[in-house]
This record gives sequence, C-alpha cells and structure tokens, in this order.
Amino acid sequence: MGLMILLFIGIFFYSLYKFRILIIDNNSILSIYPFLLKKEKIDLTKIKKLKLENFFAFKGTVYRKIKITTFSGTMEITDLEFENFEKLTSDLKLNRNKKREIDLEQAKSNLSDVNFNVYLLSGLLMFLIYNTIWNSGFHLIILAFFICNGILLYASIKRKLEYKRIIKTVHNTV
Repeated sequence: MGLMILLFIGIFFYSLYKFRILIIDNNSILSIYPFLLKKEKIDLTKIKKLKLENFFAFKGTVYRKIKITTFSGTMEITDLEFENFEKLTSDLKLNRNKKREIDLEQAKSNLSDVNFNVYLLSGLLMFLIYNTIWNSGFHLIILAFFICNGILLYASIKRKLEYKRIIKTVHNTV
C-alpha cells in the first residue's frame, strides 16, 4: 500500500510539473505553467526553425510534435498534450507535403488502436445498459461510468472518423 501511495504522489507531482496552458494571440504563443509560477512567450513572427515530426509513446501509439525555435527559446507542442492540436498549429506556416506525410503515418498507425477502443467501449456501454436495466438498477456510480464511457466513446469515434478522412484524402490525391 505504501508503494501505491508513493507512486500516486509521484504521478501527482509530475502532472503538476508538466501542466501548462497555451494561449495563442496575434502572432505569439504564451505558455503558462501555473504551478511553477512561470511563463514563456514565443513570437511567431521571429521563427528561426519549425520542425514537424512524429514520436512514439505508449506501446507504438504515434503522436505529432511541432518544435518551434526562435531567438528567445524553443517550445514543443504535441497532440499527446492537446486535443485541439490542429487548431493550435493552424497559424504556423508548415510544409504541406511533410504535414500530409506525418498525418498519414499517424492515421495508418493508430487506426487499429482506435477501432479496438471503439469496439471495447461500445461493448462496455452495452454491458452497463444491460446490467443497469436487468440486474442492479440505477446508482450514482453507474451514472459516472456512463458519462465517462460516453465521453471516451465520443472521442474515439471522432478520432476514428478523422483518421479515415486523412487516409481517404491522401489516397484520392495520389
């Protein structure tokens, strides 16, 4: 039990260390680390180098990363951290061919994982519905499971449709 407590405390403090808020405003990116009382500002008009690449995490899951280098510093934005990665990086002038290639690699690699998630979450939702109606009745904890499962299922379906759209778009333009 002590090991679990230490592990939880370590993960909690790591999350506090890594937590940040990005604000994109008029050709600048402001990164605020509220728990470290620190902020960084990158001016997008003075970009020295942009590097778009994929990186692997969590047993082969592919994520995209943009490294923005200016004279005042470097900032990385990943779609592992931010669900709205496309919106955050839409103002950057990226090489479209490289971006299409990176997106296609990610879509092909992650589509099977997302399909598995959709089937697993759909099965769990059906089990919860069956269990609620015929066995246990309604309870507040079951409502929490419904809400969490619904959010995860919605996000997985949304990502699956996006990956399919990327693959279809790339194959239609080739």
